[in-house]
Amino acid sequence: MGKEPLAYLQGRGIGQETIQRFRLGWAPDSGQALLKKLESSGYQGEEGEMVGVLRQRQGRFVDTLRNRVVFPIFDTQDRVLAFGGRVLDQSQPKYLNTPETFLYSKRRNLYGLNLHRQEISRQDKALVVEGYLDVVSLAQVGVALGVASLGTALTSEQCALLRRYTRQVVLAYDADRAGDSATLIGIELFEQAGLRVEIAPLPPGEDPDSLARQQGKEGVEAMLAGSTAVIDYLMDKMAERFDLSRPEGKEDYSREVLPALEKITDRVRRDAYVVRLANRLRVSEQQIAWRLQSKEQGTRIRRQRGKIDPRTPEARLFRICVAHLDWFRQVQQSFRPDWVVSERYRPLFTALWQVQISDQPLQLQDLARYLEDTEASADLTELLLETQPSSTWEEVEKLVQSHSDKQD
Repeated sequence: MGKEPLAYLQGRGIGQETIQRFRLGWAPDSGQALLKKLESSGYQGEEGEMVGVLRQRQGRFVDTLRNRVVFPIFDTQDRVLAFGGRVLDQSQPKYLNTPETFLYSKRRNLYGLNLHRQEISRQDKALVVEGYLDVVSLAQVGVALGVASLGTALTSEQCALLRRYTRQVVLAYDADRAGDSATLIGIELFEQAGLRVEIAPLPPGEDPDSLARQQGKEGVEAMLAGSTAVIDYLMDKMAERFDLSRPEGKEDYSREVLPALEKITDRVRRDAYVVRLANRLRVSEQQIAWRLQSKEQGTRIRRQRGKIDPRTPEARLFRICVAHLDWFRQVQQSFRPDWVVSERYRPLFTALWQVQISDQPLQLQDLARYLEDTEASADLTELLLETQPSSTWEEVEKLVQSHSDKQD
């Protein structure tokens, strides 16, 4: 390694022992250094292109990486699969990787896992970061838990790879990447792999590399100690979006959070989150549990029957009647449930006609008690979770009249 890249790494606090352990290197700016080395060793340019370290430009082979610090990417058996390179200045792109090949798929590998898998197993914890230097800087201060996800959100293959060594994973991402992980897709991915995932808070503008350099091992350990389970992170972020002092805010909040609870496979953990959600919304645990159970039934049934369309005329009439009881009382005088054409909606109208109407808004359980069919209960839940429809009495009259005309 030349003086300039060595000075760059040492300026970032990376010592010689760490450089050698990660086998960091340097790609000179000539664009011919690796090509000449390969040719002198008896390899052809086409072979270098096949594994991604050479590429063709204007009919001749050149090095893929040039004027960059080089980070070899290993599999868990310490075999080199690919390389990443980082510039020393502010040039773009900051990072450049050799392409995927028959040897290398970034979805199936994690940078640093070959060196840290034993310590990850011993501590039963992995720290997933974004960049190569994050992993190297963490190791420099004595935190041998870091792996980098190679420029992607964690994939199912990477989750399965981590699960070989640990059940506990902490994501040390910036706010945007952390938010991307705390989604239904991310949560379902972690649950399917059997991983318990937490998100570590990073101050704005900081990353694990800068944290390790400025605060050392103590700062990293404090970050780990302050990590939050991914579903708690989602619940906290959603609480910032909605006004939980208002019924509408509680409804919107539960609409975002309940699908995440549905992804939890362990019943004990799920029940614990039901209690937590009920306390936050100041409603009964039974109500949250019932809605969660109904949502699960609806999900299974939708896979078989397809999602219900709340925009159809009969769906709109039903939702309007539930939302506007004064209009519903008038509809009862000129409409009968057996006029409903759709077999999916007829049981819902029949149930609505059996409810004793008062001045209080209708609740889900008021209607559900008159539904014996789990498929109808799932349809009911799905419709009532939709945003309340805006309408006029003139629209209601037209919807009723269209069914009345069909009876003549």
